[in-house]
Amino acid sequence: MKISVVIASYNGEKYIEDQVLSILSQTIKPNEIILSDDCSSDNTIDKFKTICDKFNLEFKVISNESNLGFSKNFEKAMLKTDGDLVFISDQDDVWFNNKIEVVIESFTQRPDLFLTINDCVFSDQNLISEGVKKSIQVVKTTGDISNFIAGCCSVYNASYNDLIFPIPHHLMVYDSWLHFIGRTLKNSHFIDTPLQYYRRHNNNVSVVTFNKTEYFKRGLLKKILHFNSRISRIEYLETELNGLNLIKERLYKFKNSNFTAGNFLSIQMDNVNSSIELNRLRIDILNKNYLIRSLAVFKAILTNKDFRNLRFRSILMHFF
Repeated sequence: MKISVVIASYNGEKYIEDQVLSILSQTIKPNEIILSDDCSSDNTIDKFKTICDKFNLEFKVISNESNLGFSKNFEKAMLKTDGDLVFISDQDDVWFNNKIEVVIESFTQRPDLFLTINDCVFSDQNLISEGVKKSIQVVKTTGDISNFIAGCCSVYNASYNDLIFPIPHHLMVYDSWLHFIGRTLKNSHFIDTPLQYYRRHNNNVSVVTFNKTEYFKRGLLKKILHFNSRISRIEYLETELNGLNLIKERLYKFKNSNFTAGNFLSIQMDNVNSSIELNRLRIDILNKNYLIRSLAVFKAILTNKDFRNLRFRSILMHFF
């Protein structure tokens, strides 16, 4: 099984050495590392090349002529991989030395698995652990582990490239797209063992501080102040519906010989169609006035299995 690692970089010279060394210190080494640099003005590329040359590792460097932004930058690196499994890496985290080994085991047990995401532990910029797992904070604030979609903790099966690419950046960013596919196909796996530090510092693309009380205060304030919140939720669901239709279109054309045997594609198509039906139902309910909406939600809970499987908190937040 060939292992590829992709890193999207931008002015990352301060931290990239720690990350690359942690990748090269794995119990199972990667076969290649691809760095896509988004017009850094520092020595990120030189540092990366020096480390890879020292360890005699196969690597590729892509230097963008213009700034693409993090999502398209990651896609550019992902498209250059030759591996069976593609590990996504930020420029500033640090992997524990068994990450690749543990992840490979998940794909070995399930050869048709699309995606894994592993837990991680928050650390400060000096890699001093904060003792907090990201998954716990995500569940506390959103109520659902499916909202844990960190790209830097994700690994995908390259056999599914025809479903993934090109990434519809007009709909969602690259990691949201990967996990959207995994959730739709019901074909992703959460590894609850932390396999890396998630380094937090002022230069992170996304630094998230979780506070449950503030989360719900902000949610309530938004509902009070913004009368168009229902419209926003409808627009969000319509975006997801466009994504679902794209997955369905690509599944029809999916020709990978590893997965065309038996009823695999039929099962995946059933999953997509169920998601499309659920999204249309949710949009239809949100388009009703408050009283009729309440009755429609109650009816959907009784008659639609997928709607019934939505978490109670999610129903309250989305429909009322």
